[in-house]
Amino acid sequence: MSVDELSIMRPLENEWAAECMAAYHELVPKTEPQEDWDARNALYSTRAIIHDSALWPDVKHFREKLIMEMRTLVEQFAEGCSEVSQI
Repeated sequence: MSVDELSIMRPLENEWAAECMAAYHELVPKTEPQEDWDARNALYSTRAIIHDSALWPDVKHFREKLIMEMRTLVEQFAEGCSEVSQI
């Protein structure tokens, strides 16, 4: 399972999902660079959040969560990604 496969757990934001993620990482270490793992997981989770938002348009939580995740990512990477800028 990769960071992308775990992204579906992120929008749940509950104790069960946190326990599953922690148990998974006891067996499989976070991929490198580990300091960016949470940001990659947040980015990949946006697909699931957008999907859920389309399926349940009356549930504001999905759009609020998407906006929060995107704002956090934009702030975290406001200067861009050094690996991308070298391409």
